[in-house]
Amino acid sequence: MSWSLGGHNPPTSGIIALHHDFMSKGRKAAKRMRTKKWAVLGVLLCGIQPLWACSQSSFPDLQKLYIGKRYFELRDQLRQYDGQDPPELLFFRGAVDNIFNRLPSSIRHLEAYLGSGSQSKPVAWAKESYDLLADSCRKSFQYRKAAQINEKILILFGNELDADEKADHENEYRLWNALKDTPAQTVKLDGDSVLKMQRSRVPLAINGHEVALTYDTGADLSVLIRSLAEEFGLELVDIPIKVGTITGQKIDAQVGVASEVQIGKATIRHALFLVMRDEDFYIPEAKYQIQGVIGFPILEALGEVTVTRTGEFIISNPPRTQGEQNLALTGFKPLIEGAYRGRRLSFVLDTGATKSDLWPPFFKAFGSDIRKGAELKTEKFRGAGSRREVRAYVADDLTLTIAGREIRFRRIPIFMEYTTENSRSFFGNLGQDVVRQFDRVTINFQSMSVMFD
Repeated sequence: MSWSLGGHNPPTSGIIALHHDFMSKGRKAAKRMRTKKWAVLGVLLCGIQPLWACSQSSFPDLQKLYIGKRYFELRDQLRQYDGQDPPELLFFRGAVDNIFNRLPSSIRHLEAYLGSGSQSKPVAWAKESYDLLADSCRKSFQYRKAAQINEKILILFGNELDADEKADHENEYRLWNALKDTPAQTVKLDGDSVLKMQRSRVPLAINGHEVALTYDTGADLSVLIRSLAEEFGLELVDIPIKVGTITGQKIDAQVGVASEVQIGKATIRHALFLVMRDEDFYIPEAKYQIQGVIGFPILEALGEVTVTRTGEFIISNPPRTQGEQNLALTGFKPLIEGAYRGRRLSFVLDTGATKSDLWPPFFKAFGSDIRKGAELKTEKFRGAGSRREVRAYVADDLTLTIAGREIRFRRIPIFMEYTTENSRSFFGNLGQDVVRQFDRVTINFQSMSVMFD
């Protein structure tokens, strides 16, 4: 099963980032030197180019932005076609709905596109539509339907998939099929909650057992070490999962279901956890055992959360702070829109990382200036049960603009090497050093906005 774990800095406060890699866009690009996995799906040979590049589109502007994962620009450009209804637009509307967390609408648009007639769409578009549809279903906890879609992908496109892709879909089918009778995650909110964190860890109870876990927007699922999962009585799914780390190593894991998670006045039922070996979350240098993290599905269920400089974790019910829609999703991973020197850029928002770093696309865009004032060094960073060194320029003073605020970094590494698949498409990973620059940071998962105060 294709999962990967990250965590770009040695955690000083139990912080680690988890990355789920079921999304088709950009998966295994490093192995195959392609920008899209569906480059192999057509009857036309396109070399190493994605099949999209070989397919005629009635909307080449939308196609270009989608291929480039320029999702905020794609959203804005798609508005130019309001009132038009060619079948091809159903795909882009379904994709944008998926990216901006409008899951019921995404499912409706993608199902309508797939039902609009086979002659109107290339094979690759149909395959990508099924991938997005499966993603929208699993994010909305429709496990049975996610299993059925992956099974359909294997039936319809199995001969065109390479061995890795086929194995991924087979494993996805097995996992979601094993979970098909698991009730959907639900949340009950009984008013505002104000919780006091310690070292970025939020107090909560899992099946009645108290624990404190780091809140981690970069974690595609919540995580719990095995000893606690067994102590807390999680129902483990007997389907093995291989978790790939940022160093290329793979670690064994399972998925467990917690019947109840209590966070302040919020009650989440039937929450999924990735269950990891204790030793994979142990930091020997600090003699510190990370117990787990609160991942995106639980955080998103809370609607709106605010973290403060003084260590408060606030759940607002109902959500009441609405800013610009500057938050998007790639799979479960939140992206935040920012700017540097007037250019619109997308960054992964990862509160599970202690420090931020910038990625090769940033160097590619601004490398001539970076070389002038930055020092080339070797940066060390850690993943679960692994570590890695990469070459990076370290900029002494760099400022990004996000949500109308200037985010200043005194020393920030700009990686020269790819570390995760997202590092091929987006411009960096923003961590706790961004959060700490403000008195309050509010994330609203309904309006898909992040606000700094």
